[in-house]
Amino acid sequence: MLGICAGMQILFERSEEDLCVGKGLGFLKGTVVRFGDTGNARARIPNIGWRTVRLSTAGREIFGITESRFYFTHSYHAPLESDCDTLFISDNGYEFTAGVMQGNIMGVQFHPEKSHSYGIDFFTRYFKWIGHSDD
Repeated sequence: MLGICAGMQILFERSEEDLCVGKGLGFLKGTVVRFGDTGNARARIPNIGWRTVRLSTAGREIFGITESRFYFTHSYHAPLESDCDTLFISDNGYEFTAGVMQGNIMGVQFHPEKSHSYGIDFFTRYFKWIGHSDD
């Protein structure tokens, strides 16, 4: 399963975006929170535009690169509180998780479909990873 942007956020247990209940699917532990100021860091809200994305060790194993650029448009992010793996990390005044994975569930906060050649490369490597590629 691949969740993109809000699709990644709904994989978690809860979200601050919905002021009432804010329940997610609960596949991943944690609560999606709004970007805010932390110490001396100021986040842009909404976080819109191209951002550099660093890959964790697990991300490099799947995608074979250490850094890339993707297009973002969001005001909330999902900090990790559990056993899922961080794949991608980006920055919006402070570092935030831009991609996660647990078992066969993957979520990315960015929009690969709006990220030109970087997005094509992402989908090519993703489909190869899940075994749906002739390469």
